[in-house]
Amino acid sequence: MSAFKKLKSTDAFVTTYVAKKNWNISGSVFGTYNIQALSALSSSGDIYLNSSKTYGPSNSNISNQGTYYRELVYKSINQLYYSNYNSTNGSILEPKLYNQSTGSNSVVLSDFSSSKFFDNYEQSSLTKIQGVDISGSRYLRQTAHVYSLPREIIGTHIEPTSFKLNADQTGTTYLGARLPIIDNGEGDLVLSSSNYNTNVGNIFYSHGIAVLTNEEAARHFSSSKADSIVFKSNQPIYTYNYHCKVSDYEYNHTLNPSALSGSDNKLKDNVSGSNFNPYITSIGLYNDAQELIAVGKLSQPLLKPSNTELSIQVKLDI
Repeated sequence: MSAFKKLKSTDAFVTTYVAKKNWNISGSVFGTYNIQALSALSSSGDIYLNSSKTYGPSNSNISNQGTYYRELVYKSINQLYYSNYNSTNGSILEPKLYNQSTGSNSVVLSDFSSSKFFDNYEQSSLTKIQGVDISGSRYLRQTAHVYSLPREIIGTHIEPTSFKLNADQTGTTYLGARLPIIDNGEGDLVLSSSNYNTNVGNIFYSHGIAVLTNEEAARHFSSSKADSIVFKSNQPIYTYNYHCKVSDYEYNHTLNPSALSGSDNKLKDNVSGSNFNPYITSIGLYNDAQELIAVGKLSQPLLKPSNTELSIQVKLDI
C-alpha cells in the first residue's frame, strides 16, 4: 500500500481572518520602518530637480531617502486626492474632473476628454449622510506635509480612529498648542481636544498616507521633529485547511524501519498480529511533484482505528 494519498479538491479550502496590531513608532526610528516624511510645495517652473526646490534629510526626521523634489510631491498628492476640490472651502468642483492640459480645475463640458482629466481617490462612494453633504472636506493650499507609511507595516489599511501623530513636546507650538493630531474615523485629521477640533488634514487609510494641509501645522512638522506615530494595522491571514480522510482499511500497518527484522525485512511479531494498530503522530503535505511542503504534528499520538473512517484537519497559515 502506498504511503501517499491524493486529496480531492473538496478536501481543501481557504479561510481568512484579520490580525490587527498596535504600533507606536518613535520619530527617531522612522527610517528603520521606511516611514517617509515629505514636504510638499506648490510652485511653477520646470519639472526638473532644482536645488532651490528640493528638501532632504535633517534632524527633524523629514526623510531618510535623500533629496527629493517638493513640487512633485505637491503635484502627486494634488492629482491623487485634491484636484477636484475647492482649496478655499473644500467643496467638490463641478464638473468633478481636473484639466491636466491646463493644470486647472476650471473646465467646461466641451473640454471633456479621458486623456485630459483624472478622478480623485475617494475613501467612500457616499456623498451625503442623512441629507448632510460630507464629500466637500478636502483643502490643499500652497504647502503641505506628507507622512507615508509602507505597506509592510500597515497591511491592507490603517484602522480608522487609530492614527495619532504626536508632536515633540520640547519644540515650538503650532496653532497655539502642541496637541496630538488624530483621525476622526472619516478620513479627517484633527487636533485631539474636545474644545479644539480643528481640521488640519486628511488620512487615506488604505494608502497609508497622512497629509497635513493646514499650512501652519505643515510648516511646523516640516521643521520640527515628530515625537511618534501611533496606529493600528490590518493584516489578513490566509488559512489553508486540508481534510485528510483515512478509510478503515487504510494504513493499518506501520512503515517504520524499526518494526522490521532480519535480512528479508519481515515485520516483527509484536506488530504483525491482527490486533495491532499503528499510531499517527504527523502528517506531511506534498505537491504534485511529491515534494514535501509542510508537516503537521499532532499534539499527541493518535491511534488509527481499523473499523471506522478517520478524518484529520491540517491548517496552514500564510
